[in-house]
Amino acid sequence: EAAVPAILRCLDEQDERVASEALHIATNRLPLSAEVAKALMALASNPKQPQDRRHHALLALADQKPAPAPVISLLVSELDAEDYQVRIEVVRALAGSPDGAVEAAKALLRKVQSCASDWQLRSQTLELIEILQDALTAETVAALSAHPSSGQWAERELVPLVSDPSGPCDRDVRSSAATLLGIMAPNVSVAKLAPLIRDPDQEIRRAAILGLCEVPTDAAIPVFLDVVEHAPMDVRSDVVDFFFADRKTVWMHQPKE
Repeated sequence: EAAVPAILRCLDEQDERVASEALHIATNRLPLSAEVAKALMALASNPKQPQDRRHHALLALADQKPAPAPVISLLVSELDAEDYQVRIEVVRALAGSPDGAVEAAKALLRKVQSCASDWQLRSQTLELIEILQDALTAETVAALSAHPSSGQWAERELVPLVSDPSGPCDRDVRSSAATLLGIMAPNVSVAKLAPLIRDPDQEIRRAAILGLCEVPTDAAIPVFLDVVEHAPMDVRSDVVDFFFADRKTVWMHQPKE
């Protein structure tokens, strides 16, 4: 413990080797105490520090439960990083808390809406939405059900995009909104996403199925069973492929009798 202040002072060393070793110790060997968190936050928010070291400090700070708002804000700003691997790490870090997941979802949807002319960036952003969905823990998904900011944003931004097939948004935006609706607002997503399972656009159908797979109760199961019994073959095929094979499907988590 007596060595902690000295180690933290080394985070600002001009010698890169010393500073990097201090950062390694601070993020891997020291408990994330208030003192350590304060020093890492000072490093992460200092634009004069190398980007890779700031990023490393931020990822360590994201382990705090709950992640502080300033940490989430800095992580969201890194979603504009040129390095795609950095963006992947940021999304996974933000998925660890309800507030982080909501802010990541907002930022990613805005990017999908704004980068229609940049095919590579849009493709990467759509992949990041899938990574966000996959990285969410059961604890975070359950917390989002009661998260006021998540529900309000979903009702205000996502539901209109999902519900209006004739609106100005394109297929990527609409499918992203459908997937995020299942994550961000499971309490309203079943009613809003169920009609989309029969959408003529297969990408929209699949996004709706993936969104419904995130509902942390069995509320979506009757919807899927009805589709399997009564929908056209192509729609039934999507349900079998995406719902019954999805590892997050609710009934796969039910205790075996």
